[in-house]
Amino acid sequence: MIVVKEKLVGQYKLLSNMINNISEIRLNTVLGSKARHLLELKQSGYQVPDFVCLTASEINILIDREGNFSTEKLTDLASYVIEKFSQPLYAVRSAAVVEDGKNNSYAGQFKTILEVTPEDLSMAIREVVLDAYRKLGSINNNFSVIIQQYVLPDYAGVIYTRSPLAGREMVLEYRKGLGDKVVGGEKVERLDFLYPVTKTYSGELGFVKELAKKAKELEVKFNFPQDIEWLAKDGVVYLLQTRPITSLSGEMWQGMQLVEKELQKEQSSFFYEKTALSETFSSPTPLAFSLLTHLYKDGGPVAKAYQRIGVRYVSTNNLRLLANELYVDKEQEIKSIYPAFSYLKHKTTSPKFVLNGGLFTTIRNFIALNSVSHSKHYESLKIELEKVVANLPIKVSSVSEATQIIDKYYELVFLINIFATQVVANLELNLGQDKVFIAQLFKSDSVNQDGNEKGLIGNSFNLDDTSDFVSFETSGDYSDNFQEESWWQKLPNWKQRGLKTYIDKARKYSGLREQARYLSVLMVNLLRTQVLQVGKRVFGDEEELIYFACLNEILEDKLVRDICQERKLSFAIHKGIETPSYLASFVKSKQDRVKSVGVSGGVTEGTVVSLNNMSDTVESKILLVDVLSPDLVQYFPQVNGIISKEGGLLSHLAIMARESHLPVVVTNDKVDIMLGKTVVIDGGAGTVVIK
Repeated sequence: MIVVKEKLVGQYKLLSNMINNISEIRLNTVLGSKARHLLELKQSGYQVPDFVCLTASEINILIDREGNFSTEKLTDLASYVIEKFSQPLYAVRSAAVVEDGKNNSYAGQFKTILEVTPEDLSMAIREVVLDAYRKLGSINNNFSVIIQQYVLPDYAGVIYTRSPLAGREMVLEYRKGLGDKVVGGEKVERLDFLYPVTKTYSGELGFVKELAKKAKELEVKFNFPQDIEWLAKDGVVYLLQTRPITSLSGEMWQGMQLVEKELQKEQSSFFYEKTALSETFSSPTPLAFSLLTHLYKDGGPVAKAYQRIGVRYVSTNNLRLLANELYVDKEQEIKSIYPAFSYLKHKTTSPKFVLNGGLFTTIRNFIALNSVSHSKHYESLKIELEKVVANLPIKVSSVSEATQIIDKYYELVFLINIFATQVVANLELNLGQDKVFIAQLFKSDSVNQDGNEKGLIGNSFNLDDTSDFVSFETSGDYSDNFQEESWWQKLPNWKQRGLKTYIDKARKYSGLREQARYLSVLMVNLLRTQVLQVGKRVFGDEEELIYFACLNEILEDKLVRDICQERKLSFAIHKGIETPSYLASFVKSKQDRVKSVGVSGGVTEGTVVSLNNMSDTVESKILLVDVLSPDLVQYFPQVNGIISKEGGLLSHLAIMARESHLPVVVTNDKVDIMLGKTVVIDGGAGTVVIK
């Protein structure tokens, strides 16, 4: 590797120097991060096509403040590079100081020219620098250039050491031939896997294990997930670039490391996921978590609720804390009711039938759950709930008494939630793609902001919830304004009439669930009051330590200050980190992914436009394109989202969209989208719904 330097001694003169220490580069020259990372890769012994760097100071000599080049100096420089670094073909690449940062990559925003002949080298340097000048407005000491040996690849692509959508898996996108097609947003092949790569891999990429090993090493070296461009020639893997994955924060990376450290203790396959329960019990303290597990124990309120409708529930310890975050063990959860189903047996995120016993219980429970008459139960549940709320004591004398009340009445709360979940799921099923508008069906006409006459704290059954209590109208009389929405008016009358039955039932049960939430808050407030009194009595001024005790320790009067303090310290260490939404010993298969793919998260709505009618006066625009070309970034301020027929999760445009929080969906040409239509896109789930 050669770094070209300049020296003014009477007349302009170019000198070369071998740099043997990266610190010398940092002290004596100005290079962009891309060039610095290449130098570090080379010096660390990784296979990198040979290259030279033109530092920012050299570039400054070539071009003045008005963007005019010195042809003589440019010719001299190109000749010198060719003399000292002779190659049949070159690749001339940008290395702007602003590129490849931890938060902003400027991916694909500066020019790269491939297959440059020695005769065209000066012209290529000129084009790359002029492109940067136009985009930066000035290149004063902020732009360097990489001139690299051009290698014609057999395969090329990008590997992410972690999913840019905050998953643990590695993501590899590739194609035969030039890699600029991959980052340029055209059609790619994709491979997801967990490190180390499984020994059963037998695809066309014979070098994939070596590539994955190098990628993992770089993640460790830079202590952050890496976005790595690579090529393979005659079985040899070359690295072209490495930079941080900008869509992942330091808190996400810390969370991944912590959960993986804990998952190393796992001796078998696993599938954990954050669910709606995880949202309610976000980062629960030991006390809140112990109350939750108390509800799900054998013979507890949850088991009794299922028993009332003929379902045999078996406690399977399906709740798990990892780095303070609540996960549901999906395998244990499914087996608590349907023991003949499994996620892990077939390594899929959708449960499948397996011949391992429990068939009779599975059939029995399935029939019981799906033969419930929701209409028949509604009135009796409503009367029972109103009676319980009316007769619930205002205060209790002990933690034991409060717990007994919860054991007695949470069964009713959970049963109402089962029914409400079922009727809403039935409504979603009948709505089909229109389920994205379901929130419009449950808009209440009013919210009782003064519903806290009893001094209640929190809005859920989570003991940690100390938000101001807000009570919603619970009569079930929801607004019918949704009938004015265009998506509803486009439905045929027969479908509207059919849906109305499901809508009315879902609204009734949603109102009932709201009343059940009120009962939950009443009960948890009784318990919280008594728990805090115990905390003050046992811990004095450190009464908050009671939240780091477990419910059974309080009930059995076995509280130990040192143990609670130790738990509090451990809890504080993990506070503020972010963990993945799901954790599995396998990756999602292609069958688990929908026809279209989300590459940049977020949900948005707009009218579909093309580049040709971008100027049309439409307030909310969704841009429809053929490929995720990097130059589309110029339209980001004008659009709400992008739909592309082709493109990859790791393309330059996808990177820039994630940095800008712009939803993007790739349809793989399997979704028919028409210009002028109003659509809702979900860049996380990868869905496109035509209104």
